[in-house]
Amino acid sequence: MIFSGTSPDGEKHIEKIFEGQKTQTRRISDKYQEGKDYAVQPKRCAGADPRGRIYIMTKGHEDRVVGYPISTDCAFAEGGYTPQQYEALFEKMYPGWTDRWVYVFRVIGNPYPGCERPTGTFCRNAVDSVSVKLCGAPTSDCKFHEYRAGVRA
Repeated sequence: MIFSGTSPDGEKHIEKIFEGQKTQTRRISDKYQEGKDYAVQPKRCAGADPRGRIYIMTKGHEDRVVGYPISTDCAFAEGGYTPQQYEALFEKMYPGWTDRWVYVFRVIGNPYPGCERPTGTFCRNAVDSVSVKLCGAPTSDCKFHEYRAGVRA
């Protein structure tokens, strides 16, 4: 998944992800799947960031409703924005958008230490359970896997 943006404080979104300060992303594409993990990339063909991957815990859909911007909590989870800052940025990236997909994610360890691209297979540990709150939606239980390279926990 590509994260090329910069937060209002000037820090790159990728850095915010690995610091745990960016935990949501909104896209006009619904191609990413809940329960799957994805490489973090600064641009196309750049290769994966070796520090880890993101795991999509929750996927939701938002319709555009004029006068009802993103919540304060969700704008902050997008990388430290205010609702107005975030909506202005999203409109600049996707002029005239009508609906978008919300992905809530967490960083998981790199299952391929020392590698930028996966080769071979890896093991997943037992399923853990967490709670995720998605922009005012009721809290829901979410199942996810965490990587431990070469070890089945």
